[in-house]
Amino acid sequence: MVHGAGSFRKAWARVTPLLQFQFHTYAMDRRGHGDSTDAPAYSLEREADDVAQVAAQLPEPVFVLGHSYGGIVTLEALKRSNRFKRAALYEPPMPVSGGMVSQSPKAVCDALETGDNEAALVTFFTDYAKLSPAVIAKFRSDPTWPQRVKLAPTICREITAVRQYHFDPASFEQVKTPMMFFLGSNSPKTMETSVRTVAEVLHRPVTVLPGQQHDAMYTAPDLLARELTSYLLA
Repeated sequence: MVHGAGSFRKAWARVTPLLQFQFHTYAMDRRGHGDSTDAPAYSLEREADDVAQVAAQLPEPVFVLGHSYGGIVTLEALKRSNRFKRAALYEPPMPVSGGMVSQSPKAVCDALETGDNEAALVTFFTDYAKLSPAVIAKFRSDPTWPQRVKLAPTICREITAVRQYHFDPASFEQVKTPMMFFLGSNSPKTMETSVRTVAEVLHRPVTVLPGQQHDAMYTAPDLLARELTSYLLA
């Protein structure tokens, strides 16, 4: 399980207990998050290498779920490893025409420069993830919020990495891993465009999560676990 920006492995804490009847679950901390150390040089490609290397250490069959920025990282990891039996990608913010992450990360980066990590995190959730005030309030009341605030400095580089990412459909022609995309029915049009455009180009299905936005692992873990299990074991 590969978390998104401004997050860490405990983002999956409500979902993993619901999956453990069918799967051994492994939630990784991406580099610079949670218990994983960072490195001076950063790139999305190195993150994809990390996911592929983690998969190489796990017993087969290996299934993978990537959320948001972690979904893009997971997509790239599929080109680096043939160990994945199936992949599920929850709203990767692909930088396609009319899609997500078209704006500059300046507002987030400016808040970080002043040392206001919390303002940067809220700005990210509001302006980039397009989360509703109710969902953000749920995040703020969650025990993981202080750790998310601490991780806020990693957000700026990840927004920049997405803006610089070039989605090349031809580079996925050799990827044989079955994959699908999750999309919240209440997610903004820009997110829907990102998800549906890439899913159509790659000829992969989209499963809509009714009544959800970008973070069903918090707002509807039962629904997410049920839909994920149904796909992985189909």
